[in-house]
Amino acid sequence: MNKKQISLKLKELRRNNKLTIEEVKELLAERDINVAVKTIYGWESGKRLPYPDIFLTLCDIYNVEDILITFGIREDNYKIEPKMIAREDGLNKFDMGEELGRFNENTSLVTSDINLL
Repeated sequence: MNKKQISLKLKELRRNNKLTIEEVKELLAERDINVAVKTIYGWESGKRLPYPDIFLTLCDIYNVEDILITFGIREDNYKIEPKMIAREDGLNKFDMGEELGRFNENTSLVTSDINLL
């Protein structure tokens, strides 16, 4: 999926959730992400894309259940269920409760590294 297609999908998701750009700005601000309205317009017009952490937050706000399927990366309905997250710093899923708690239950952790599961 190219930059323009991602932008159009973000706009479609916002509209499907019946949100205005101003409302998205406010929802992002509630999560300590402060952006201007024109920045969101830029994301939706293809001028630029949000940083990965903001992209994930937008997907959470828009209730995206599977990012890979929604954005056309994968077409099947196979979901990888996280069992544990292993990181070099030694933290696991149970130590990262606050970090993982930013996302709702509809957001799935997806990884291509089978060793992490």
